Amino acid sequence: MCERLLLAGSRIAADCCVVTLNRISSQHAAAPGIHWAFRARGQPKGFPALLSAVRSALIAQGVDERQGHSPHVTISYLAPTPLSSRVIAPIDWTIDEIQLVLAGDSEPYRYRTLGRWALTTPRYPYAQLRLL
Repeated sequence: MCERLLLAGSRIAADCCVVTLNRISSQHAAAPGIHWAFRARGQPKGFPALLSAVRSALIAQGVDERQGHSPHVTISYLAPTPLSSRVIAPIDWTIDEIQLVLAGDSEPYRYRTLGRWALTTPRYPYAQLRLL
């Protein structure tokens, strides 16, 4: 499986995208903790195309991936309490690479990067698009 995932990663052809993180929320994660994360409300421009490119590369390698995904940045997997969703000042976060990671195989909890692939810069960045 790891070989198929690495091959899929090497074949992803997708543009970078910018996610505007504008809230903090929590949800119960796998035991023993509560997951706090910065999140984006709604679907960021460019993210559906990126997700589609990743799924296409996986399917081409025989990996059936149907999970839902929402862009976020983890603050803590072991937060002390649940947190109601809170609006924050917007933070623009550029997704400029894809990583294949092995999660949670050490103490303290860490990701181990198995592969990483740069995304391309859009020829016409979203901020510069204008309709006449």
